[in-house]
Amino acid sequence: MKPRLNVVLVASAGLLLAAASICVQRAGAVKTNCFPELKQNEDPGRERCEQRKCEYEGQQSDNSPSCLWTRGGYIVSSVTENTNTQYSAVLTRQQDYNGPFPGSRDLDELRFSVKAISDNGLRITISDLGGVRYQVPKEALNIPEPGPTNPDATVYRWEANTSSSLLDVYQKTHPDQAIMSLLKAGFVFSDQFIQLSLGLDCQNIVGFGEHNHERLVHDRRYKRWSIFTRDASPTGPGNIYGAHPYFVCTDAGKHMGVLLKNSNAIEVELTPDGIVYRVLGGILDFYVFMASSPESLAQTYSAAIGHPLMPPYWSLGFQLCRWGYRNITEVQNVIARNRAIGLPYDVQYGDIDYMQNTMDFTIDATNYPGLSSMVDDLHSHGQKYFVILDPAISSDVEMHKQVLPSQRYEPYHDGLTRGVYVKNLDDTVHEGEVWPGRTVFPDYTLSATQAWWERWVSDFYYNQSIRVDGLWIDMNEPASFTYEPHKPQNVCPNNTWNYPPYIPTSFIGDRFYEKTICMETKHNWGRHYDVHSLYGHSMGMQSYQTLRNLFPEKRPIVFSRSTFVGSGRYAQHWLGDNHSRWPDLHWSIITMLEFNLFGFPYNGADICGFVYDATREMCIRWTQLGAFYPFSRNHNIKEADGVRTRDQDPASWDAEAQKIMKDALFFRYKYLPYLYTLFHYAHTNGATVVRSLAHEFPNDTAAVRIDEQFLWGSAMLISPVLSPAKLSIRAYLPPEDGWYDAYTGEEVQETGLVMLDAPLEHINVHIRKGFILPWQTPSTTTVSSRNNGLGLLVAAKQLPNSNLKATGSLFWDDGESFETYTAKKFILHEFELSTDETSGNHVLVIRTPFNGYKDPNSLKFENITILGFDTSKDWSVSVNSEQHSEIRVNPNRKTLILDSLSLPLGQSHSITFAVRSAGTALASAVAVAICALLSTAVTGNNRWSLAI
Repeated sequence: MKPRLNVVLVASAGLLLAAASICVQRAGAVKTNCFPELKQNEDPGRERCEQRKCEYEGQQSDNSPSCLWTRGGYIVSSVTENTNTQYSAVLTRQQDYNGPFPGSRDLDELRFSVKAISDNGLRITISDLGGVRYQVPKEALNIPEPGPTNPDATVYRWEANTSSSLLDVYQKTHPDQAIMSLLKAGFVFSDQFIQLSLGLDCQNIVGFGEHNHERLVHDRRYKRWSIFTRDASPTGPGNIYGAHPYFVCTDAGKHMGVLLKNSNAIEVELTPDGIVYRVLGGILDFYVFMASSPESLAQTYSAAIGHPLMPPYWSLGFQLCRWGYRNITEVQNVIARNRAIGLPYDVQYGDIDYMQNTMDFTIDATNYPGLSSMVDDLHSHGQKYFVILDPAISSDVEMHKQVLPSQRYEPYHDGLTRGVYVKNLDDTVHEGEVWPGRTVFPDYTLSATQAWWERWVSDFYYNQSIRVDGLWIDMNEPASFTYEPHKPQNVCPNNTWNYPPYIPTSFIGDRFYEKTICMETKHNWGRHYDVHSLYGHSMGMQSYQTLRNLFPEKRPIVFSRSTFVGSGRYAQHWLGDNHSRWPDLHWSIITMLEFNLFGFPYNGADICGFVYDATREMCIRWTQLGAFYPFSRNHNIKEADGVRTRDQDPASWDAEAQKIMKDALFFRYKYLPYLYTLFHYAHTNGATVVRSLAHEFPNDTAAVRIDEQFLWGSAMLISPVLSPAKLSIRAYLPPEDGWYDAYTGEEVQETGLVMLDAPLEHINVHIRKGFILPWQTPSTTTVSSRNNGLGLLVAAKQLPNSNLKATGSLFWDDGESFETYTAKKFILHEFELSTDETSGNHVLVIRTPFNGYKDPNSLKFENITILGFDTSKDWSVSVNSEQHSEIRVNPNRKTLILDSLSLPLGQSHSITFAVRSAGTALASAVAVAICALLSTAVTGNNRWSLAI
């Protein structure tokens, strides 16, 4: 169907800008709440305010606090180093200045350090003089500090110890106003409560995770967010699975990213003037990065924390899972029916159902006999199999005797022998409760745990013959059911770690240890209070190494629910237990964009929703959206509110729904070569795969706040339907370059805020002018797709004098070997369409900067489609200097297609388009007219399609 396109003059919800967020002031005074323990708009009153030596302003209508910290707590008592690349000083606490919580020891002296770590990065630390306070271990995250290329090469400068701030940081392109200031007012540094305010001179703040953010650009009306890993669904505003204390701030050419390297519980409060940090331990360790654009900033941050893994090609295929397959027959039926409808489908999962009583490394012999044979069958069809593993290990010996043939659960006893479990203060093993009942928790920061974990994964693979292709690690925040809200009788010991002086008001739960393990327990890296948010990170590191050792020639692929800064080097991430609700479609886009900023380009939400039943329309629309998640998986829960949920795999729906879902997924499979190339650049230079419009159009003020649309790389814009009963959508098409409809090839005539037709069978996808996208004839698995012919979609950009321009690239290797890039076992193609100024000929060049791989399928480029071509002229086409006659044109859509090409992958090629001489024009014109008539007769004028 040809989409209708009309300019829209009214603002959509995605473009609405809260009035309070517009007037962001320059870096300076930040209203810092003197009573952070009170909820927003709760007034402590003048008397209590003044007892804390704070300034009382009274209740305000703008959500700002009524009692403010206006005094500075620390002064610079001595400067130990002061150069243009390093500043160090001692800070001394003013004796009449104390933190807000009685009994919390305020440190009298602090070390303050600023260091230039690169041309576009600096590090700011505030710590104890003795250096004994907890810090994130280098084994967990070690950010390189090569230093600037020369003292004057930095894109920033700083001024230390001004009248109101400890430090002002400037971006040199904007020298007159500090982009960030570490403010003196309200600065507190005590044992378990650190508070510092940052003044910011930029409007749009994105980041901080992991949460369910309803908008990509943050609300700055004194909104609080806590950062502390939790087993909690992404259905509300509280902290959930991961810990990513990183944000990006952009505004009018200023692009800054700030990481607080700290694994303790953190609360951030966003204000119109800046950010207030409240940290429950450790030190303040800030890394500040600046760049010329949001995308280059993402690459700078990725280089600091470590570039993400390169996923295997097959993992870009569609995937199916369910918690609640009742037996292996049900799984086999799901596999069979989705194969039968011809669904593109690469991966099947096993949730905890396959286990004996939900215990790791076991198989339910009653309900899952022949699991090994089922996995072998998947492999024989070119498909893969994942299993879930939870960190909690069953410790209930009596239960073991009842359900295990040997009456002994060897993984548990082996862990006891090796001493791998988290311990209490008295060195006894700490116990909790998860799916298999009473459990213990491996300490993945111990080297002994690596050997133990690897032994039992290998046992599952070899001795039990379950040839898994990857690991899915869940519940690793870590989750424990012992201290859930409905179990108030279960309490951890009454100490300062379980009951700290301050618990963020934005926290999920009233108890600091709620739904996890007690905070005084011991790990190799430190007390659980300090390393809690590193638990999933360390499990991901050891799971990655386990697969490296198990499959030394292949790329490890691990999915982890809980993540930390830098986890993307070891694990991928899905977005957790979402709900089958329409708002979750929109929220998934926001979190997907955020995790690309956090260094996890391979991520996605459970398609059709995890909890509750999806409606038919919702599941169709979600599958259309999910076809563009980097990680594309349909997954749902076994029951909700005591009622079994319906199946939601594509084959479980009616024939029309199946076709719509298949069409969306076949489109994905067609462009997997393009998606795979994006992942190559993410892996090698930190580029984002899915990105917001702000990354490509940072100077377009309307694009900056769009979060209902997104891009694959620079070239493909996806505009999904996110609400029920909608047959059209408002969308924003940035006018900078122009766009083509991805299905019809038609040039978009109107840009800006437009209305697009969106019938149920259609998701709007547009291709940006000036780009060339590689594609491949799709099949039902990536294994079979990789046997098929390649093609190029050239979205020509028209320059003055009828010149054309477009560029693109293709990265190709065997799709699964480890580090083919560093081993130089790959092909890299670069594509360029240009116009020869002298002759007026258009030239499409396929260059091969590197060829270190011979594809076993002898792949060839067989089709090239050029959009935006002047079809009114009579063109002669030569391919590698030989005339080519297999040409189709569509004059109405200005599209030229070269068929029956045979251009080998890995070789360079040149295609020239020249205007024919007048003598051959008549015959050629007749041929063009006939071709156009045939095209219209066969497909209908409004249904001419680029789809293959």
